[in-house]
Amino acid sequence: MSPDFELHLQTAVPVYQQIVQFFENQINTGHLASNTRLPPAKELAKKWGISYDSVQRAMVQLTAQKLIERKPKRGTFVASKEEKAIIGVLIGPSLTDETAYYYRAVLKFIREGLLKAKGPNWTVRVYDGLTELRATREADSSPAYEHFTNDLRHYPFKGIIKLPGGLDDWETARLAPHLPIVTTGDFLHKSDVILDYERFARESVEHLAKNGCRKIVYLRTIGKPFPQDLEGIEAATQSCHLPPVEIHQLRLFDEKGDALQLAAYQKTLELIDQWKTNARPDALLVPDDVVARGVIEALFERTVAAPPRIMAMANEEIDHHYGMPVIRYEFSPQRIARIMLGMLWRRIAGGDIRNPPLKIGGKIKPAHSLLDIMQNKTQSVCA
Repeated sequence: MSPDFELHLQTAVPVYQQIVQFFENQINTGHLASNTRLPPAKELAKKWGISYDSVQRAMVQLTAQKLIERKPKRGTFVASKEEKAIIGVLIGPSLTDETAYYYRAVLKFIREGLLKAKGPNWTVRVYDGLTELRATREADSSPAYEHFTNDLRHYPFKGIIKLPGGLDDWETARLAPHLPIVTTGDFLHKSDVILDYERFARESVEHLAKNGCRKIVYLRTIGKPFPQDLEGIEAATQSCHLPPVEIHQLRLFDEKGDALQLAAYQKTLELIDQWKTNARPDALLVPDDVVARGVIEALFERTVAAPPRIMAMANEEIDHHYGMPVIRYEFSPQRIARIMLGMLWRRIAGGDIRNPPLKIGGKIKPAHSLLDIMQNKTQSVCA
């Protein structure tokens, strides 16, 4: 420890910030041990020849960073590092986007799982909106990027969880080379946890076939390098002796949810026009509940009588009022969060460095009308 608390002031940086940086360095390097009592603010101000307000402002910031603890009638102490840590969560979309409910749900369960496993001394810091930053190629000059890099220097991170659309893997590893990282996404060779698109497509087509659907249209959003869903469709088509599924790749001008819904809406309008001369399908299969909203919007706009059945990939425990019955293939955000936290704990402990990605399957939930949903909620409330 520096017993005389020597502080060499410079003019280019605000005084209070220099004090913060001084104590951050002393604490993070171990020169100031946990539970060390710091001199009173007035004593430090006098020793350094600066204003009491500057010292006080620095102490407030250090307290907010949980580096020090101010105990009434006892003094100011270096905070105990025992079991105090932060998990960073990198998220592609902005959480203010109305369609980012999957990310909000996973984040909710990450926080709940962290609290249950580690208690209140472990917390989550969230960095969202990284998809747009990555697209502009100016992430390193953005506030979100600066917050993340600054926090890595000043907070006791234990690990990082990456949800789809966050920073590139190489960039995350460069910024935090010694931190355990768990990633979920679509990339088989880069992700630790992925949704099982092959199983989704295969089980969905099989379910539709068992319920009398022969002509099926699939509105695809997954990119060409990832053929797992196509493999599932092919397997189900053969096992159920169906004609080939009609596949349409949606063109997206960006990765936002509203762009996805608009692309589905426009493509469905094109298909409805084709149905005037060609037989309409028995079912429409879509890999996203936002896509389902765009499809249904188009069906209502063109007042399609006896519309095809709709089956959509969706998120368990997140209700959507589509306006018409939709069969849902549901994945569980809670399960995804639990698995990712489990992987992170093992990596923090020094194990589970890199395994083949864990594929998470879903389950089929029968279609219900809006009236059914409202009646079920009313019965739950009255029970």
